[in-house]
Amino acid sequence: MADALPADPVPAEPLVPAEPLFPVPGSTLATRPAVAAPAVLDGSTPAGTPGAGMALPCSAYRARFADRRRRLPMLFPGSQAVFTGAAVTVATTWSLSIEHANGMDPAWVAGPLLALAGVLDPAGIPEQVLSAPAALDYLTHHRTASADGGAAAPRGAVTSDDVEAALGNLRRFSLIGSVRPMVQVHGLVQRAVRESLIEDELDSAAVAAADALLQRWPDVERDTDLVAVLHANTAAVGQHHTTGLMSTGVHGLVFRAARSLSEAGLLHAAIGNLDAVREQAHHALGLDHPDTLTTRHNLAYWRAAADSVTPAAEQDLP
Repeated sequence: MADALPADPVPAEPLVPAEPLFPVPGSTLATRPAVAAPAVLDGSTPAGTPGAGMALPCSAYRARFADRRRRLPMLFPGSQAVFTGAAVTVATTWSLSIEHANGMDPAWVAGPLLALAGVLDPAGIPEQVLSAPAALDYLTHHRTASADGGAAAPRGAVTSDDVEAALGNLRRFSLIGSVRPMVQVHGLVQRAVRESLIEDELDSAAVAAADALLQRWPDVERDTDLVAVLHANTAAVGQHHTTGLMSTGVHGLVFRAARSLSEAGLLHAAIGNLDAVREQAHHALGLDHPDTLTTRHNLAYWRAAADSVTPAAEQDLP
């Protein structure tokens, strides 16, 4: 017998966009709209859930829902304490939605794409980052034709057109929102996606996201809003996924973001950023690693620059 479904839907909670860790003067990042939580099952087949707009009877969907709910601990190992009560309903619905979006044309792209978005800033991810060469390589590598845990079958290389179509599939199931050219993902969806990945998979997604951000970082930073978004996404990647970014050395994105801050005149922000990186590099790479030494050199340089700028700024003008 199928498990009983909740009588009332779980109310959607808006996500307040987080400020970038390193704001750039002139940014309007804080004015970006909030992200609404995806629709949650209420006993019928609502818009934004698997079966909505498809030839799938409600009874069949309820049976799938009950089966997926029972298998939830296998899909999210070690997360039983996270998904309790209403959260079980939310996680079950999203799990089914991701599976259906992933099976739509272009097949087996939406799932890896959502994993990539899951390690970036929920308030706004530039679409150009998700279609950068590093992102396309990641999606191609993780694209499989196995939906039941069987042997993976290779698929063709993912293109930017495939990414655009996969984003449309994710929007159809209310797994993402967008105010183009930005993609928004509710933080709870990101958490559910991250909980379903093992550590190596999470590190792989983080490294691919960092590579894509670095590839899309402009040489000349004329668009301060875009730069603020790139900083926010850099902070999101580094907040919980430092292992992958320090596996063999300090990722180039870290140095690029720090240089961006210094060029914008935010020397103290750059110093604070590099000081945290220096400590992480000491533990992960060792004191004598070239990237650790580079971090210490840059930190000393910008500290000296900040010391020389501050007294001059405090002098009274004639």
